[in-house]
Amino acid sequence: MKLIARNAVAKDAKKIKQQFHNLLTKANKERPRPTDLQALTQILNENKELELWKAVVGMGELAESQALDTIINGSGQGMRECWRQRLKVMRANLGHAESSPLERC
Repeated sequence: MKLIARNAVAKDAKKIKQQFHNLLTKANKERPRPTDLQALTQILNENKELELWKAVVGMGELAESQALDTIINGSGQGMRECWRQRLKVMRANLGHAESSPLERC
């Protein structure tokens, strides 16, 4: 009986995650429809245990992406890829994978 209940919960979680991604796509615009934004907020609030927000890029990744866009602007994708590799090695050398969640931000 417990296995059936666990499968139902997993199926519901998958459905909720898909709804979240659909709403995120609709709301992630310069001027989203207010109803889409409200629905996104509602699904986040009603499903806190799923931590749906983790599907969105973190502050560190966002800052890295913005920096690369600014610094590499006009240099092309080859330069961007070289910097991505450089940053990947730097994170590994600094023990990024073993650091606390706060440090990984």
